[in-house]
Amino acid sequence: MFKTKLKKILKKEKNIDLKTNYIKRNSEILPSYIGNNFQIHNGNKFIMLFITENMVGHKFGEFVPTRKKHVYKK
Repeated sequence: MFKTKLKKILKKEKNIDLKTNYIKRNSEILPSYIGNNFQIHNGNKFIMLFITENMVGHKFGEFVPTRKKHVYKK
C-alpha cells in the first residue's frame, strides 16, 4: 500500500514539473532562463528546449521549427 501511494506522488510531481514550463513562442529569452528547460508548442506538439548563453536576447520561436522538411522519394 505504501508503494502505490509513493508511485502516485512521484507521478504527480513529474507532471507538475513539465506543466509549469510552457512558454509562448514570441517571448524573449532572458539571462535568468540560462540552464533551464522549457516546453514550446510548435503547432503540433510540445518540444523541450534547453537554454544556453548564446540564446539570450532571441525569441523562443526561433529555436523550434514549425514545419517539416520535405523529402523527395527516389
